[in-house]
Amino acid sequence: MDWPNQSARLERELRHQDASVRVQAAQNLRHLSNPAARSLCLLMLSDTDIAVRLIGAELSTRFRVKEAARVVTPWLAEGDVRLRRAALAVLRAAPSSEAVLGLGRVLNDPSAELRTHAAHALGTTGEASAAMALLGHLDDTKPQVRIAIIHALAELGEARAVMPLVSKVRDVRAGVREAAIFALASFADARALSSLTVALGDSEVAVRRAAATSLGWLRARTSVPDLIQLAESDPESSVVGSALIALGRVGDAAALGALLRGLERRAVAPAAIAGLERFAEPKLRDDALRRCVKLSANLIRIEGCARALVRVKAKGAGERVVGALRGRRIQEAVGLGILGNIGEAEFLPTVLEYLSAGDPLVRSRAIAAASKLLDPERPDGRVIEPIVHALRGARHRVREQQALLRLLGQSGAGAAIELLAEAAEGEESLKLAAVSGLGNIRGGGKSGELRDTALLRTLQTGAPVVRLQAARGIARVSGESAGRSLVQMFGEALPAERAWILRALRGVISRHPSPQLLASAQALMSRAVLSEQSLVVEIIAAGGTQQSSDMLTGWLADARHRRLRGKIAEGLAAQPSGAKALATLVQHPDVAVRSNASWSLGHVGSAEHAASLRLALLDPEVSVVANAVSALGTLSARHKLDATKSLCQMLDHDHPYVVSNALGHLLGATAACGEGTVRRLVVEHPSGIVRQSAARWLVASPELSPADKRALRWCASRDPVGKVALVCSGSAAIQLQERTHMMSILVVPSGSTHAMPRGEYCVEWSNGQRRLGLADLRGGLFEAHAPSGDVGLCSPASEVPFAGY
Repeated sequence: MDWPNQSARLERELRHQDASVRVQAAQNLRHLSNPAARSLCLLMLSDTDIAVRLIGAELSTRFRVKEAARVVTPWLAEGDVRLRRAALAVLRAAPSSEAVLGLGRVLNDPSAELRTHAAHALGTTGEASAAMALLGHLDDTKPQVRIAIIHALAELGEARAVMPLVSKVRDVRAGVREAAIFALASFADARALSSLTVALGDSEVAVRRAAATSLGWLRARTSVPDLIQLAESDPESSVVGSALIALGRVGDAAALGALLRGLERRAVAPAAIAGLERFAEPKLRDDALRRCVKLSANLIRIEGCARALVRVKAKGAGERVVGALRGRRIQEAVGLGILGNIGEAEFLPTVLEYLSAGDPLVRSRAIAAASKLLDPERPDGRVIEPIVHALRGARHRVREQQALLRLLGQSGAGAAIELLAEAAEGEESLKLAAVSGLGNIRGGGKSGELRDTALLRTLQTGAPVVRLQAARGIARVSGESAGRSLVQMFGEALPAERAWILRALRGVISRHPSPQLLASAQALMSRAVLSEQSLVVEIIAAGGTQQSSDMLTGWLADARHRRLRGKIAEGLAAQPSGAKALATLVQHPDVAVRSNASWSLGHVGSAEHAASLRLALLDPEVSVVANAVSALGTLSARHKLDATKSLCQMLDHDHPYVVSNALGHLLGATAACGEGTVRRLVVEHPSGIVRQSAARWLVASPELSPADKRALRWCASRDPVGKVALVCSGSAAIQLQERTHMMSILVVPSGSTHAMPRGEYCVEWSNGQRRLGLADLRGGLFEAHAPSGDVGLCSPASEVPFAGY
């Protein structure tokens, strides 16, 4: 779409004398997501036709057009309820201090719905006069309005609201009492402590839980005896859990004793551990946990203390657990599970002792723990002898043998290859485990040749699931000679086998991009069918050399491969010299090409290519904009550029994925986007995706204002999306990964068993960034720089609603 021409045409139609033409133009604007449509919103708001004005208000709300507040404020006095409702939506999305008086009048409106919206809008203004207007209606007859007013007062942070809110802790409606309790916690005012403590005895579970949580946030030491009583006598485990976590936040000696006793109760032990994680006095806690593991007479408490000791990462935790395990003060299966969770290889010898234990559960836990402690990238031959011994004893236990064979592979030790290769030629039930193990052991020489021979033979003769595992193993560890064998196999293989061969070849070339092997792979393009050609592009891209870059750009200029241009744009992300071609493809007519080119340019572009990505931010397609936002952040980080202004502007975009990607790259920018901008997204944005990303930004900030802390507490207690509330509580920080790797993903629509060519996709990486686009001709996508960690599929952009209220 040529957006400037489209914009000019719609503007002409919006000025047309015929109202029906103007309404149709307004309807056309409604379906566009490009922020450039904002320029036409004010024109629509001034139209004489009410239908055009309402659509203009809808778009002003979606695009958060600040200038619209001045135009719609007079609508608050209109007789038509539709205009009043539309004005309230605009003013909530684009707060205005000039609207306080008008919003205050709406608090007297006959409609409870409009009074509720007016209260929320007043809360976003940040004006002291708004608090006074809200306080005057705190006794509204409708509970939903009272709750909205309480929310707004908490957001405003007006100290004069504390005592009126204290009175609402005794409201007849439980929902109002709960809202008042959380609001009082956000003020951190000592005058509220007595009322919150009394609320611990409320008849409603949700209110007691809110009171406990709030007292924990306030770190109210005077409430510790009451919280202990609640934790040890309340019949509801959710209330007990909240009380234990609150005691952890308070963090004195009495609270610590209650938390240790909580470890003895299976139902609430996880909450007790969570309280210990948050304990305000770490040294006091760690000393108590170490004494507990060493001296306690209660076996259940010892187990709980051991788990907690590991969770809080206390010094010497592993040694204490080993001591308890050897002294039989902790069950063997439990102790082994805890040692596995520590993740430190120094405890591997202890775990290996239990591989041949008499108890099946203990053996299972020992195998699981050893699996967590072994890393194939750091070969460890210590495991070979104990595993071989365990294998002899597990002769008739197939599942146990399978687990042990996989464990051999996880050792990464070349000495395991002969054993695994023999198992791969043996019983059918053990082949998959043996091949999986072989695919974890690197290295060359004779043992490497033996490994590759076994994997290649399995790739040609095994069952389908075993062949797939063999292909993965070859891709991960095999040498160049295996790559040459794969090229020869391709011409003789059946159609169903060729994809496995190509996937294996891609992995080999990523590690051994010799000119000869690349040339052989390039020749496969003429023999591959259309769906296989996408995999051939990935193979060449995996080389990452000047030769592979020249091959890809050569195909790009070849008209015969025009349907592969989007795929080639993906592959150029792995080519240091691919930036020039990508900068051109960012403006390609095909959205699949533009979205891939925008994403790839962030990984290989130079500082001068930031201009191309800024231009892509104006693209009418969400997938292109979201990818360009992420790419601009990536490129700026690589070249130490300041992209804050451009990224901040994207916080006003109407699609959640765009805003979320921008927030992810603003993480740690202390002066980003103006005071209160991100905080308002946490509190007010309609999309949980955006609220979660904004909360992550606040949690990662080195300094939080009182208003920021209020917003996070309010979000942690009241956000309807559990993931968002978890982030606001500080319990789900993103782990940024520096290591990346190549990855292929097949896009299989929900309800289907087959990948969909050109299917719309969304992938969420472990760093929180989302990549959007259309799948290739086989129904997949290729990522040259996938961050280490979990990968998730998210709903395609077209299935996620715009961020309108």
